[in-house]
Amino acid sequence: MTTKAVFVLWTLWETEYTDALMAVTTHLNDPQRGWFEGRVEATGDVNATLTLSTNAMVLEALFYKHNAGPLFKNGLADDNSYFARRATDEFNPPRRCLPGERVMRSAP
Repeated sequence: MTTKAVFVLWTLWETEYTDALMAVTTHLNDPQRGWFEGRVEATGDVNATLTLSTNAMVLEALFYKHNAGPLFKNGLADDNSYFARRATDEFNPPRRCLPGERVMRSAP
């Protein structure tokens, strides 16, 4: 069972089953490094691999559960969100993860 699947199930459905899954999963982390990939159901062995994918999904699931919804409603950032304001601030552009302005060249 993968840690990220347990967190997603626990976030979306409040049932005794998802609570039981979470109880089995709570020890699959290292407080200094993050959440492990999961455990093998047949043997109980822990897959102690640490991946960005699992830890990002855990954070997103916790954010969703805490805020009762996704970061971006309808898949879009709200016009008044921090992201939208930073991306459109012409006096203080973020200069990270966005393409720079294209230089216009005149035809020869």
